[in-house]
Amino acid sequence: MQISSVSSSLETTAQEATLAAVFSTIAGGKSYSADVEQSAGEYTIEVTGMPGASASGSSLIAVEENLDNKINMLA
Repeated sequence: MQISSVSSSLETTAQEATLAAVFSTIAGGKSYSADVEQSAGEYTIEVTGMPGASASGSSLIAVEENLDNKINMLA
C-alpha cells in the first residue's frame, strides 16, 4: 500500500492528534483505495464500496497488512 495523501489536525478539547490518510493497493489484479484514520493510538482503515473490507491495528504497517489480508480473502 502507498500513502497518497495525509492530513492531520489537533483536537484541542481532547489534546490528541487525529490522522486521516488515503491508501491504495492492488489485490487480485484490481486497484483499491482505502481511507485510514488514527485516533488514540489505534488505526482503522476501510475500502469504500467493498463490503467487509475494513481492518484496524496499532500501527500503519499492521493496519496495512490486516487490510491486505482481508481484501485477499474477499477478492
